[in-house]
Amino acid sequence: MASILKVDQLQGATTATTVAMPSNTHIPGAVVQVQFDSYLGSSAFAANTATLGHTLLTKAITTKIANSKIYISAQVCHGVGGTASNMDSYDITYGTYRDTTLVGGVSGRNTRTTGTAPGNHTWYQTDVPFSPSRDMQYGNGFDVYYKYYQCLDSPSGAAGTTYTYRVALFNQATFYHNRCRQNASGGGISTMTLMEIAP
Repeated sequence: MASILKVDQLQGATTATTVAMPSNTHIPGAVVQVQFDSYLGSSAFAANTATLGHTLLTKAITTKIANSKIYISAQVCHGVGGTASNMDSYDITYGTYRDTTLVGGVSGRNTRTTGTAPGNHTWYQTDVPFSPSRDMQYGNGFDVYYKYYQCLDSPSGAAGTTYTYRVALFNQATFYHNRCRQNASGGGISTMTLMEIAP
């Protein structure tokens, strides 16, 4: 007969809330933990000059097992930047960093560097942003749009390693985060979800 272990509670000897688990206690591909970040406020970011861009979302995750993968899902809410007949001076680039390393982007594409963009390995870039109805009444000044992103990162670290993920913005002109261009009373929310996935 197989052994049966029955317990009501597991408690760590050193730290009550920490119990080290061997890696083979998780089913490969199973979700080990979930971390979530949401930004509910609104901002207007001036043109970027920082090497690592403006921070739109950020969240840390500390792995529970070795060599796990991190699934990243994000949505970014933004307003339309302007009403110019030629939106060529409103370039936008998004990238996701694990600490200071870009992850989940495209190599050999998104090579523009306007707004101090890194010129590679980002997941979204536009040379001329979408601005429908800009020549009509209100000129898209009161609505917002969303950009979505998913990635499976493989940092290959030890259990207990903390990674900080960050969605970064590189913008050539004023960028309206979670709000429309005309005011902050119209807008949406931006979110990021991190899932540790067992190897």
